[in-house]
Amino acid sequence: MVESNPSDVLNEASLKEALKHHPFRFYSRVSSTMDMAREWLKAEPDLPSYAVVIADEQVAGRGRLNRQWHTPAGQALAMSIILRPHLAPEHLQRVTMAAGVAVAETLNPLLIPGVIKLKWPNDVHLAGRKVAGILTEALWLGDQLQAVIVGVGINVRVNFMGTPLADGAVSLEAFTQEAVSRASLAAEIIAHLEHWVDKISEPVLLDTWRTWLSTIGQIVNIQTASGIISGTAENVDATGALLVRDSHDVVQRILVGDVTPASL
Repeated sequence: MVESNPSDVLNEASLKEALKHHPFRFYSRVSSTMDMAREWLKAEPDLPSYAVVIADEQVAGRGRLNRQWHTPAGQALAMSIILRPHLAPEHLQRVTMAAGVAVAETLNPLLIPGVIKLKWPNDVHLAGRKVAGILTEALWLGDQLQAVIVGVGINVRVNFMGTPLADGAVSLEAFTQEAVSRASLAAEIIAHLEHWVDKISEPVLLDTWRTWLSTIGQIVNIQTASGIISGTAENVDATGALLVRDSHDVVQRILVGDVTPASL
């Protein structure tokens, strides 16, 4: 793995300067920022939206379907943002949309236009390989939504060469001309997320998310709980479901599944 970049200091001071008024907790090493955000919210149930937990190293992070997401010290950004949105249940998936667009809009100016895309439902790809992942978890009190925690993990300078992930993962600095500040990256993502959460019930969010999706138009295989569905990913609906036209010319509505191009 590569060395940490000494010009990219992630600590209490750098985060206080970057995050301004947002409450945060910083850990040099943590099991999971998602778990720490849950514990913080349990201890302080009146926490405002955009309170954030950030770690320099995360050793037991998780992605969608409980997959492991490891954040090496000094080499990646791991954060969990607490949101207190007023949402109809059918709009809950739109938090993932807002987070995906926020990350894409943050990373895009650092890179050659067109290399950042979103893979349905929650991966961020750089030149066809995964550079970031998003996980959203809702917290309920009975039937009342208490909060939504948005986890964001970004490979900033992880060296995947010689690892099993070499073909599928990539780091941001492999494509940038200069070192990336993780504190600034966190602040930019939160700013973009604020913008899109404010528009979470508006058509513009769905339309914008759709423009970032690389999955639409692809011939795909989707691993679901009931088996593999193959076909052309034609669109997404207002809830975020992927609409796939299968070999029988039937449009399948997919809410959860692992998508791979049919050629793989």
